[in-house]
Amino acid sequence: MRPIENAMRPGTGITKLQQLGLEVYRKMGVPRPESVLIFFHGLGLSHMDLEEITPDGTPLGDWVMEPGMVVATHLLWPGGAKERIWLEDVALVGNERAEPFSSWDFDPITGP
Repeated sequence: MRPIENAMRPGTGITKLQQLGLEVYRKMGVPRPESVLIFFHGLGLSHMDLEEITPDGTPLGDWVMEPGMVVATHLLWPGGAKERIWLEDVALVGNERAEPFSSWDFDPITGP
């Protein structure tokens, strides 16, 4: 999550951020890193608060970060109940990087 947020700056597209995140998983030796789901959305109840098409009808598949944008990032490493990992964070896009709203770390939460 942190490498992705560190790369969130004005003009960076979500495709580049997804590629960066997948590369981190590859370097970690995660089996089938291409199966990791990485997605982003702005803040809205429907998760569809960003336009999907431009005014001329062209699909908008790679929207870019803008200064002051609040972005939720989700990372899902699939697997069974004891293997999957889900990370979510919300951050404010700045000129150099995104600043997360929370102060927690991303260590796994383990139960009894």
